[in-house]
Amino acid sequence: MKKMLLTIIINIMFLIKPAFAIISISPFYIEFDADTNRRSAQVRITNTVQNTKPFVVKVINYRQNTDGSYTGIEEPLEGCPFAGPFLEYSPRYMTLVPGQSQTIRIQRKAMPGVAGGEYVSHLLIREFPQENKREEKKDPEKLDIRLKALYGVTIPVIIGKGGLESGGVIKSAKTVETEDGPIMEVTVERSGTRHFLGTLVVQEGEEELGRMNMFRIFLSSPERTVRIPLNKMPSQKVSVTLLDARENDVIENKVI
Repeated sequence: MKKMLLTIIINIMFLIKPAFAIISISPFYIEFDADTNRRSAQVRITNTVQNTKPFVVKVINYRQNTDGSYTGIEEPLEGCPFAGPFLEYSPRYMTLVPGQSQTIRIQRKAMPGVAGGEYVSHLLIREFPQENKREEKKDPEKLDIRLKALYGVTIPVIIGKGGLESGGVIKSAKTVETEDGPIMEVTVERSGTRHFLGTLVVQEGEEELGRMNMFRIFLSSPERTVRIPLNKMPSQKVSVTLLDARENDVIENKVI
């Protein structure tokens, strides 16, 4: 029997570098307070390439790693409940022509009697695989394997319930020379009952060498190592300042 064309499609569910992005998205996260009356939110996506693209929308769950990357999980970690069971969203499938936008509507369900805490899931917007025509090979003994990477982007959807607090401290900081230039590698340790939202600023005297705005450390990770690109290699001691990005308050300043 003749062997048919074998097509393998690899799904890549990571935020790809902007140069390869096929959609723009806003906002980059959704946050609900279960103790308020706000029950709905919207995410707007736009097809930014010159081809018509189909997309699928679904809720997935992650554990955050200390380098800021994510690992998919099926069951919630202790103290880190999923937000997915309390969310409704539509549409779940769409096809966008070049330049077309679509609004995804997200609804938070009522949460009476639900324990206090921070509930987190991620909304995945992913290019949907298009059907490939099957073709016969001239040589039936050979297989033609095609690899197709599908673009996908996720945004966190967070539900807070009850009086939650967060904090962070600089655990370590060091300057590293890389092929792409100097960076400041800062490890921040998280504390509290909600994710930490922080900003890091690196200065040499009065000159700002680099910063990382609005980074998050979720409850699934006790700490996160942030790599901050610097505009030059420091020639003397520098200060690393950690701010609470919610209040824009300085938490700690460390000289290294």
